[in-house]
Amino acid sequence: SLHDALPICTINANLIINEDIAIATDPQLLSIVIANLIKNAYTYTKEGEIIITVNKKELWVEDTGPGIKPELRDKVFERSFQINKQQKKGSGIGLSIARRLANRYHWTITIDGRPDGGGTKAILRFSV
Repeated sequence: SLHDALPICTINANLIINEDIAIATDPQLLSIVIANLIKNAYTYTKEGEIIITVNKKELWVEDTGPGIKPELRDKVFERSFQINKQQKKGSGIGLSIARRLANRYHWTITIDGRPDGGGTKAILRFSV
């Protein structure tokens, strides 16, 4: 059966809302940006957790995937760039689209490592 063929993954998702945020923007545009960040976290996390944190001017999406080497963190926003071309995970345009849409509203998206050393932290900063 199809269910037997799929690997079982255990990923815990946590949403932490530290502060409410109000953003004057097109909700569809905002959802595209956030969805791309979350999709990326799920794409590269086989097990562990994904933490989405909302602060007054930022949204963080953290994962416990393999992480991204510091020298590649800016390259992930280039169209068609893929961390591991052999695995062919995604088209490589999600973060490129997210950054272009964010730039339209003077928001920034940066990629960093998690403080504990495992995984990736995407930071979306709003200009509110």
